[in-house]
Amino acid sequence: MRNDHAVRILCIDDSSESLDLMSMVLRSFDTDTATTNREGLAMARLGGYSLFIIDYHMPDGNGDQLCRDLREFDSRTPVLFITGSDDFSARDARSVGAQGMLKKYHSNFVDELRYQAKHLTAGH
Repeated sequence: MRNDHAVRILCIDDSSESLDLMSMVLRSFDTDTATTNREGLAMARLGGYSLFIIDYHMPDGNGDQLCRDLREFDSRTPVLFITGSDDFSARDARSVGAQGMLKKYHSNFVDELRYQAKHLTAGH
């Protein structure tokens, strides 16, 4: 059952393992998931999210384009990138309108994800 007062986060990643991990780590939030940029964009257009978490490498394009597409209709909701790639940096993330980026396989990924989600959704 969905809590209408819970902070909602949309996690967009093509890896079911990553989505499962994020849902578990962010269990104090109401999380929705999408496995393609197209699906994530359609869900984001419905509104009501306090944070978008986007994987950089997706089967239907890179997350930087998805972030640009999101920013066309939503300039306020924070975006946090996650990636296992060395081809995308926090600076790259900020250049397309995101608030930051986390490395999936870094030793403190879980703690950082939890911290960033709380920090970026504060006041929502």
